[in-house]
Amino acid sequence: MNVDLKIAISEQLFPFDVQKDYAKLEKSITNELENETNQLIQKIQKSQIDPLGLGLYARAYTYQEWKKVQEDWVVDGGGEERRHRSFLWN
Repeated sequence: MNVDLKIAISEQLFPFDVQKDYAKLEKSITNELENETNQLIQKIQKSQIDPLGLGLYARAYTYQEWKKVQEDWVVDGGGEERRHRSFLWN
């Protein structure tokens, strides 16, 4: 899953030349966002929930692939997927 975010720096508490060190700043922000995203994914997996609705997305847009793993989905009483037994993200 790819996520594009636009950010703005509103306060700078350290000496940093954004014009000169743009690539370094971009890499630092990318690393931080990746770390935080990975931590969130681990929490989601540990809780065995699907708050992003990936089950519904998989069924709607990749039905043939979803059908292959359909039995691996845990379904609640209302018929909606709550989680997949093994997420494809790692």
